[in-house]
Amino acid sequence: MMRNIFLILQKELNEVRRDKRTWMVLVSMSLIFPIYMFGVMEFSMKRSSDPKPVEYWVEGAEQAPALISYLTENGFDRAADEDSAMVHMNIPDDFAEKIATGYIPIITLRADLTDEPKSVRDFRSSVQAYAQEIAVSRLVTRGVSPILLNPYQVDIQDTAEHGSMLARYFAPILIVMFFMVPMSALVPAAIDTTAGERERNGLFPLLLQPISAWNLAAGKLLMMTILGLISMTLVIVMSGVVLNFLDLGGLKFSLDTGLRSSVLIVLTLLPAIMLASVILLGVASFGKSFKEGQTYVMIGMFVPMLFVGAGFALDGLWRVHLPFWSEITVLTSVVGGQSVLWWPWIANVFGYVIFITMFLFLIGRGFKRNALKG
Repeated sequence: MMRNIFLILQKELNEVRRDKRTWMVLVSMSLIFPIYMFGVMEFSMKRSSDPKPVEYWVEGAEQAPALISYLTENGFDRAADEDSAMVHMNIPDDFAEKIATGYIPIITLRADLTDEPKSVRDFRSSVQAYAQEIAVSRLVTRGVSPILLNPYQVDIQDTAEHGSMLARYFAPILIVMFFMVPMSALVPAAIDTTAGERERNGLFPLLLQPISAWNLAAGKLLMMTILGLISMTLVIVMSGVVLNFLDLGGLKFSLDTGLRSSVLIVLTLLPAIMLASVILLGVASFGKSFKEGQTYVMIGMFVPMLFVGAGFALDGLWRVHLPFWSEITVLTSVVGGQSVLWWPWIANVFGYVIFITMFLFLIGRGFKRNALKG
């Protein structure tokens, strides 16, 4: 049996070796996607850490000249015209009168928070800080200690190291990329070895040989797994290279791409790659032609994406038991230097083995049926 499986594997690898389309997709996605992903990440971090200066337009400035001076001292400039202003501030006509008589006036700020929300929040904080200064000056004038406004302060000291902090926030993104990129890169190979071979009438001659349909499906799965491992290795290496040049708000985040870490990542994600491969093979085998197989594979791609998306919606207690997320949880803990919870991953691997075995028999039966149909 194993001899037949390896014969099919050798035959599939020889066909893939001559397929330029499969290699073009696999190599280009594995090398280009990490550069794109981390470039977007660095751009987003720099934009959030270095917000755009706020220029504001004010109505009723004559009612609060001290407030305008305070904002200028804190680096907020008035816009040359209303259209170019990021924030529109409206000071009511009775502002000075209410302040003098002890009533609370309302200053209205209007801004589009979809563009620069942090900058607008900083501007609002400065306007609110001026109100705090007025309150303090009133208490001092009346001989009351301003400490009544704030009887104590809270000092938060972060005990997390920068490396673990970055790993906690970015490792799920990295691991999802380590999985999703190889899966996407396997699409041409999955279609060609099933629907494409059926279109070329290549299944029937294979099944005339003393090779079972299950061996045929297993050999194709091994070919897909090897291609997935190649893609994953390229992604890991390219990610390690790109991260050496990545600057996240002045912090450096380096990914250990040494032999031990790389082997751990590959072994942890190997069952998930095999599961994704057998799903792609199964849905692509329904296609009668390469074009029809593309439609089925795009539908099959939603199955892993549903589990990955559900993991972001669930909390950590349930997330670790989801397919594909148990791998993410394990490797996030490894990158963050935390204790690793292995048993959900082990339980999922047993489930993967049962599912893959059942799916291989179904794919084999489909190969027999499709070979007779032509």
